[in-house]
Amino acid sequence: MSFAVKWMSDEDRTDHWQSHWGAWLDHLRGDAASMASHARQTMDHAGAQALGFWVVWGMLFAGRAAADQGQVQEAVTQVDQGLGTMAAIGCGMVVPYFKTMLAELEAAAGDPAGALQRLEQARAQVNAGGETMALPEIDRIGAAIRAHRADDLGEGVDVEACERELRRAAHEAGRQGNRVFALRATADLASLRARRGDVDEALALLQPALQAFADTTPTPDLARALALAQRLAALQGGPQ
Repeated sequence: MSFAVKWMSDEDRTDHWQSHWGAWLDHLRGDAASMASHARQTMDHAGAQALGFWVVWGMLFAGRAAADQGQVQEAVTQVDQGLGTMAAIGCGMVVPYFKTMLAELEAAAGDPAGALQRLEQARAQVNAGGETMALPEIDRIGAAIRAHRADDLGEGVDVEACERELRRAAHEAGRQGNRVFALRATADLASLRARRGDVDEALALLQPALQAFADTTPTPDLARALALAQRLAALQGGPQ
């Protein structure tokens, strides 16, 4: 792969890196339209250079963009096909994260049981290979799926188990220096604590995670966390 990239022109190489890392950043900041555009550019550039892995990278983010734009079942199919291609070419790079992403889509498409199985596959691959980036999202998404599934079945949510998973997710994200994943996990944890009546603790958990962001561009994650902080402050009777 690196040998092929070396033979690109400087302009092609720059376009290639900008498009595929652009898709990743768009995914993290929740910009579906830009992610779809960068994913298409990635597939076009990589296809022209016969860089099979990067074509698949584009497919995966194109699938995620489709889900964010409401085409969830189509996205599940596309991401699943992309992961199948990665397995066929013997590539394991970032696969645990992409499996975690697929699990979130499968849950949204109405298959929580399959999604939980997918998360266990991702965790097993992390344990086998040591690529830990996906761990915070494995725990966070797993907690969310189990809680929603219990609600749907009319069963009591195991709040303590969910809290353990979310605290573990926030801790691991902090250890990695991943402020986006830390904010997601902390917002979920704060929401859970607030539902139990622990508004003060919920706000105390959330505020440091928000303060870690010097750039307050209203991404979906940041907007959600800020709205939650405002609601908690109102319940607490403090300034919003």
